[in-house]
Amino acid sequence: MPDLIIRGLPSSLANDARWLTQEAARQNEIASASKMQSDSAPFALLAILFLITLADFLFWQYPIGISLVIFSAGLCAAALMNLSPSFSKRDWLIFTGVWSLSALPILEFVQITSVLFLILGHAGLLI
Repeated sequence: MPDLIIRGLPSSLANDARWLTQEAARQNEIASASKMQSDSAPFALLAILFLITLADFLFWQYPIGISLVIFSAGLCAAALMNLSPSFSKRDWLIFTGVWSLSALPILEFVQITSVLFLILGHAGLLI
């Protein structure tokens, strides 16, 4: 019986091994992300404490109105700073514009629709 000799690697098998190199890159990415999260932990704690204090100061025994807009600005700024503090000035200008447009209805009249606009504005910024 003659020996079977296959020369070269079939392209289907060569493409199957592609995940091996991607797995190593993914492990490096996960390691750098966990290091970045541990570096930002003190800032996140300070941001949470600031937001709790701000909410207590703005909402305790006061009607909801301009205080909701002020708290929304603090919440949005803390979330964006915690995500990535290296945004360009153009990005910050876009974020400020989107947030301002979503907060304008609450300045006019506080109702469920204006609060919904504000929530959608926050979701849009974080996405």
